[in-house]
Amino acid sequence: MAEIEIWCVDVDEVKFSKAKSTEAKHESITHLGGDGWKLTAGEVIEQIEGKVNTYYVPLAKRSYVRVINGSNGKYLRAVLIDFGMEYPCDNLFALGRCPN
Repeated sequence: MAEIEIWCVDVDEVKFSKAKSTEAKHESITHLGGDGWKLTAGEVIEQIEGKVNTYYVPLAKRSYVRVINGSNGKYLRAVLIDFGMEYPCDNLFALGRCPN
């Protein structure tokens, strides 16, 4: 299983701007990308759940991407890991948008 660095995130701008909760904002993620790759959120979810790859955000402190079972289905969320505890964070939204 490879650890893959995420450099960019695309969101559904309409859903993101109307989102009233953190969960709804994360549900608006459509694509993630990095050095020479871009995948849909669904593809990343499949890879994480299938233990094919893990994904992380390389900001000040590395955060790992987890699959969350939300009220409207599965979505991706970054978490900081400290002393074995996972803390949700919004690091994915600190990344820029992916180039076309």
